[in-house]
Amino acid sequence: MLDGDSLPRVPLKLASSPDDLVEVEQTKCRFEISLSKFLGDREPSDDDEEADLWLVSKLVPRDSPCFLAGDPKVGKTWIALDLAISVAMGEPWLGRFEVEKSRVLVLTLEDSQAIVRQRLWQLARSRELDPHDLDGWLAVDAEGPFYFDDSESLKTMTRTLEDFRPDLVIVDSLARSFRGDENSKKDVGEFTRPWTRLCREHETAVIVIHHNTKSASGGPGKKLRGSGDLFATARQVIGVTATKVDGICEVASEGNYGNVASFRLERREELTPDEKKAVSLIYRELGDEPKQSKIDDEICRLLAQAQLGTKELRSKVPGRSQTVSARINVLAVQGRITRSGARGPWKLAQESEE
Repeated sequence: MLDGDSLPRVPLKLASSPDDLVEVEQTKCRFEISLSKFLGDREPSDDDEEADLWLVSKLVPRDSPCFLAGDPKVGKTWIALDLAISVAMGEPWLGRFEVEKSRVLVLTLEDSQAIVRQRLWQLARSRELDPHDLDGWLAVDAEGPFYFDDSESLKTMTRTLEDFRPDLVIVDSLARSFRGDENSKKDVGEFTRPWTRLCREHETAVIVIHHNTKSASGGPGKKLRGSGDLFATARQVIGVTATKVDGICEVASEGNYGNVASFRLERREELTPDEKKAVSLIYRELGDEPKQSKIDDEICRLLAQAQLGTKELRSKVPGRSQTVSARINVLAVQGRITRSGARGPWKLAQESEE
């Protein structure tokens, strides 16, 4: 919607007396007054509504303010970058949530450029993708700063959106892009107003990464840290919570257009044959995630077939590399596995007794 300054104006003559005519400007009505034009020729079908509503099916509505919020250190940035790659590629996120191939702009204000680059390479490698192939579809700015409550920042953002024309913008995070008190309704308005205006005027969804409040309960929106106006403004909230299993989090979504039931998300780290790390996010139904006992059993099963080094085990055992390494150490302490020499490969303990 256009603001008043950009609307056409017509002259209007006012007079304080018959001999004193003053010409002023009057703004034309900016609102649509034709119901027929608004309704169109036919009633939209459910399929039309579904296609028009979602940029990422059931998770990210078009042209809307959204949150990706979660516990500290739960992997929110990994999720955001993986989602950005899926949208830029036009491939379903996690193999389940349909997307429309679109331009994506990511503002990473939390992490260094080196860390963001490394994560993009690792996520792309798991897809057998050269990240350079996304040039023109995915843009990343890790230099900052950017503040929603700063007029100069907003001018720069406006020029960027007009030039790049993304359908999705991801800002990491609220704490780094808003200088006010997130618990103050008055201060929060200085964030929510430009947030929604950017979405509406530039026809883009803007996901802001945020944190859950401590001792949070309820759905993703209720867990948002800060003023209740944050949830009231967002059209959709993707919530991420930690689980007892390292490398696995629980994800759910709620908002104005529907909810997504909780599912588990595993971040798996593997080594390629040339010893480079590849990171992938894997969708799992609740209860389908690998337990620590399953990891232990898989380590022992592999070692029953052949002696393997730590790197080989990390690449072959499902689960986060750090988790697999930790379980290797636990099994060694328990005496179930041992090394062949000081730095040799791992083997089952009974092999050394025979």
